[in-house]
Amino acid sequence: MSLNVWGGKVHKPLISYIKKQTKDTDIFCFQEVFHSPLNQFSHGAKTNLYSDISKILKNYTGFFAPTFRGYDIEEKVEFELSFGQATFVKKSLIFFLC
Repeated sequence: MSLNVWGGKVHKPLISYIKKQTKDTDIFCFQEVFHSPLNQFSHGAKTNLYSDISKILKNYTGFFAPTFRGYDIEEKVEFELSFGQATFVKKSLIFFLC
């Protein structure tokens, strides 16, 4: 599944949707994900969205690839904040390398 999560601006419905999709989804690819040690909203975006999603997807291995740091949706911030893409792969998948 590939989904633009819009920085978590619609946080509760997003979290609910991801929970419902876990039974049928092996790989999640999310765009516009924020990652920060702070648990807050900044200009509507959830600063620790990657952590929130990781807690739901415990049976998945998560990967985060930041595209920029230090900015929320609207402006530069004075706290640790990254923005980018996140991928979660179900741990039960077996990959064969050729």
